Amino acid sequence: MKTKLFLLAVITVLLFNSCSSDDSGSPSIVGVWKYNRQGSVVGGEEVLTPYSGNEAGCDKDKSQFTNDGVVTETYFTSLCEAVDHSGTYTKSGNTIVTTFNGNSFTFTILQLTSTLLKVQNAQGDILEFIK
Repeated sequence: MKTKLFLLAVITVLLFNSCSSDDSGSPSIVGVWKYNRQGSVVGGEEVLTPYSGNEAGCDKDKSQFTNDGVVTETYFTSLCEAVDHSGTYTKSGNTIVTTFNGNSFTFTILQLTSTLLKVQNAQGDILEFIK
């Protein structure tokens, strides 16, 4: 469960986007993002594999970012029951910081389009989300 919470926190950080005028025209992290792939950089190249946290037969784990700075991470148990964790997020440039229960997680946005969000944490772990 700690791994899923950490991954959800990472996603949350990456998905944050403010609505300030300097972001106009840029893709936003606001919305629902489903975990897709995970990995790291090996020998200078990204190596990504399907996200291992999704339970077979269940909806995909997801992060939802709102305009008002709230992030909700949802993962599904082996019985396909949804478990939600809410926190806050901020975005500055390509950095997202999520906070859950007083614990903060920082992510760097590697790629952001209207349908793809890819982030990396300080340990080098990469998470990819799709809308």
